[in-house]
Amino acid sequence: MIIMIPISKKAAFPIFFCCLLIVSSVMPKSLVKRDDTQFVCKDRVPCGWAVYNQITRNVDYFMKNTCECPQSLTCLKADEDISIQSYVYRCQQTEEESKAT
Repeated sequence: MIIMIPISKKAAFPIFFCCLLIVSSVMPKSLVKRDDTQFVCKDRVPCGWAVYNQITRNVDYFMKNTCECPQSLTCLKADEDISIQSYVYRCQQTEEESKAT
């Protein structure tokens, strides 16, 4: 028997992100252990999400992932996921670094 509990949209986002963080923390192909406490974001795993207001698109809060970017990369805005009303941040070279190479 499944019991459905109604929740508001605002309550759904933190629940969704907590589930996403749990899933991302158990994906060994995407995360590389740096030491005893830190994991490195690998491939296209987001390093964070800037959750915004659906109407104004002003950022309400930033949710950092459990992994860290490698030392050579920075967590920068990469794209937008309108299904979860957030900007997705990924580990990337800064514009200055990419122009230098």
